[in-house]
Amino acid sequence: MKRSRTKSVLLLLVVFALVQVACALSFSSSGTSSSSEHRSRSDFTDETEARIATLDVRPAMTSINLRMQVNLESGTLTRTLTDPNGDVRWEEEVVAPARRDESREFEPIVGEWTLKMSLEGATGGYDVHWQASG
Repeated sequence: MKRSRTKSVLLLLVVFALVQVACALSFSSSGTSSSSEHRSRSDFTDETEARIATLDVRPAMTSINLRMQVNLESGTLTRTLTDPNGDVRWEEEVVAPARRDESREFEPIVGEWTLKMSLEGATGGYDVHWQASG
């Protein structure tokens, strides 16, 4: 009887340990499937500078969406999106006068993505919403 009770306790401990491991794995995978986003809005007058925004893409993420609205009254605005490998995934120069309202989708690569907004004698504004999700 003592031997049977020891086996039962051992079996109960093994089952408990497996449940704990399963819960930990479930929690960690749901945590990585969340989203990462960047939002920025800016108005500028006769500015020449580069502005950098980054977005962290994690393994469980399946899409990257970039929405940009630009109203450029004078000058130029060059937008460059670079993936974690350093490859330029998209680049566009906007020359004033111009209005743009664009949405783009990219295949995700895990790591830090960079969006560079280069202003040259620029007057106007932009609104950026950038999101990675899974």
